[in-house]
Amino acid sequence: MGRERLLSMLRQNRLVLIAAGVAMYVAWREPAYLRPQNLANAVEYIALNGILALGMTLLMIARSFDISIGSTMVLAGTVTVLASPHLAAPGAILAGLATGVACGLINGILVARFDVNSFIATLGTMVVFQGVAFSL
Repeated sequence: MGRERLLSMLRQNRLVLIAAGVAMYVAWREPAYLRPQNLANAVEYIALNGILALGMTLLMIARSFDISIGSTMVLAGTVTVLASPHLAAPGAILAGLATGVACGLINGILVARFDVNSFIATLGTMVVFQGVAFSL
């Protein structure tokens, strides 16, 4: 019974074990990998991708997806940066968040109200959001 339990635990945690193995290999090959600044940078980038992946996971559970997420993020960031000289930091951040919400609302209305396929709707809005961000 102990061997079956161990094998079951290994199967359930195989991704964690693979990630730990890769981290140990990289730390062995490059000692600077385990420096606090490098680990802080890794956590920072993982947090951003994790937040984006969480939203995409919810969409996939609903049998939909959004390919305009990158363009939405760029447009919201552009609005935040352009608003920062005119507003205090919280106001600029709120302007960026409002831009992201507006982009999501446009996608949601196209998909839910007008019954446009989520791939087609977000493909179109992706191009529009990229163009608006580029023009700004």
